Amino acid sequence: VVTVAGTDTSGSGIKAYSITLTSTQPDKDDSLAWYANATDASNALSLATGTQTVYGWVIDNANNISVLVANTSSKSVTKS
Repeated sequence: VVTVAGTDTSGSGIKAYSITLTSTQPDKDDSLAWYANATDASNALSLATGTQTVYGWVIDNANNISVLVANTSSKSVTKS
């Protein structure tokens, strides 16, 4: 499980979360890239066993996308 959290200092409120395995920022209009809550975004991520870099973004209700956040970790992933 990848944990993502965000705050919105502009005051419009957080709209959605995105977690990917590439550093390419998701398009704000791509409904398949954004999830209403961080748990759903994490669950949608397809992880393999080994070291991977995970990238996360948060978009607010004014369609401002956060700066890129990356985290590299090595985890053993069991697929069922």
